[in-house]
Amino acid sequence: MLAIDHDYLLRLHRENGDSLGLFRVTPDWEPAREWTRFLAVRQGRDPAALPGRAESILPVWDTRLGEPFLNGFRISVATAEGPAVCSRFPNRYFGDLARGISAALVRDGRLAEGDTFRYLSVAVPRKDEEADADPPRRPLFTAEEADPPLPIRETPIARFEEAGARAAGPPAGDGEVPLFVPETVLREIRALSHEKKDEETGGVLVGAIHRDRSRPEAFVEVVAQIPARDTVARKARLTFTPETWAGIRDARARRLADEVMVGWWHSHPVGAWCAECPPEEKESCRLQGGFFSEDDRALHRAIFPQAYCAALVVNVSGEDDAGGGTSVSCFGWNRGAITSRGFAMLGSRDAVAAGGL
Repeated sequence: MLAIDHDYLLRLHRENGDSLGLFRVTPDWEPAREWTRFLAVRQGRDPAALPGRAESILPVWDTRLGEPFLNGFRISVATAEGPAVCSRFPNRYFGDLARGISAALVRDGRLAEGDTFRYLSVAVPRKDEEADADPPRRPLFTAEEADPPLPIRETPIARFEEAGARAAGPPAGDGEVPLFVPETVLREIRALSHEKKDEETGGVLVGAIHRDRSRPEAFVEVVAQIPARDTVARKARLTFTPETWAGIRDARARRLADEVMVGWWHSHPVGAWCAECPPEEKESCRLQGGFFSEDDRALHRAIFPQAYCAALVVNVSGEDDAGGGTSVSCFGWNRGAITSRGFAMLGSRDAVAAGGL
């Protein structure tokens, strides 16, 4: 059960300080809860000790402005073993809410498209509107939400680091969950993306969650990808249908029982999008680089909310079906927000297995 003792608001203002208003918001706390729960696993806690435990959100006050202005918040999760696990989240957690408010202000004519704005996060104690009401009756029974058990393999991370793993993408962010992706999987998704170079395609990533208690740390190994069939594919949109998920479910059932879905992948047919663009425009076009759209974020939030899940985006910009005309970007959760992230490429899993895995 999540205890929330404050209401949260955002104060928007222009660059010159002119106020745009104070807006009450209802944050989606689930990504922060997932991040904190997985942090407990990374610290070596037993996942079975987490479901049903008390959780609370604690405001972190801005040291310069003071209460009620925030410098982020903490989530605390009680466990059945040892002290509670706490994780701190910055104000950027409220960024999507602020952008949603700004879009409404643009529609109302109070902001122009492209105008820069800033926001301050505010928390005020929640009023107990039922304080004077009769106390509630004691329920005959209680129900607690229980997550399915998370299979964890106890493995030294050094076996992966020493197996020729090479860094790809931006440097690891603070607190980022280590992610290892075999080059064989990358070659498969590049080839599939080239087959459908005029429209989007995709699939899911399956693998294992490992934990190294000596550090302590938990990390993700992608083992394989399952292509998405029966999708509705267009040049700028990919829809996973019920038939798509049924096929993925059947394919997973034929694989190892302790594998889990650790993310997904999809392609951006940039060459088709920008076929008519002049070369000088392509050089500065943001579509040429990896990006995660609002639709991508919505799917990731709905289907892959776990803190360890990541997404690979294959940009198909050339004609080389060997993969030379592609680039791969990675996105994933970091402190409850979806951000660009790096990963490590594994040249051969045989080298890992040689270490005793």
